[in-house]
Amino acid sequence: IHSYHSICFVFCQMYLGNAAVPVLCLLNFASSAVADRSLRHRKEGPSLNFGEDEDDYIVVFKDRASHVTFMENEIEAVNCVRHLDFINAEVLRLSNADASQWAERDDVLIFEQDQ
Repeated sequence: IHSYHSICFVFCQMYLGNAAVPVLCLLNFASSAVADRSLRHRKEGPSLNFGEDEDDYIVVFKDRASHVTFMENEIEAVNCVRHLDFINAEVLRLSNADASQWAERDDVLIFEQDQ
């Protein structure tokens, strides 16, 4: 979550200037409320993790076209935790093997493990 907020702050500051802090606080409040509601209504199913470690990663694509191409062709093949369309990004839950492949992609601008 910490990395997500850092990225949001940078983009808010770029586009909103002095209004970045109030907007970021509003986004923080909204995302916390949504996460809380999602966790309360989530139904735990059986775990299909067979000893493979997975972590959440923030993936920021180089441009809108790269993000759209990913959404059209690859979104079904990955575990998407959160869509961040306003910054051409996704939070993906990836295995360690998949993470190393994502770090090498040409269409990815920022690839960072979510804190």
